[in-house]
Amino acid sequence: MFTSTLYTFIAAVVISLTGFMGFFTLSFNEKTLHRVFFVLVAYSAGTILRAALFDLLPEAVELVDEALVLPLIAGGFVFPYE
Repeated sequence: MFTSTLYTFIAAVVISLTGFMGFFTLSFNEKTLHRVFFVLVAYSAGTILRAALFDLLPEAVELVDEALVLPLIAGGFVFPYE
């Protein structure tokens, strides 16, 4: 039980520290900021996708037939809207 509590605490601390990324980027010079900016944008895009798929997808399947929802999502990845 202690190890699961420890892992939970460590995960909470790591996730909380990611909130300070914006604060730490203020101390970078312009050249370093441009290199780090690409990684931060990719991280934020991945976070939005995770929230959309893992949090909202089950609710969409409950509200609408699964045979309709899953092909629409797959089509959105294969044929992105412009």
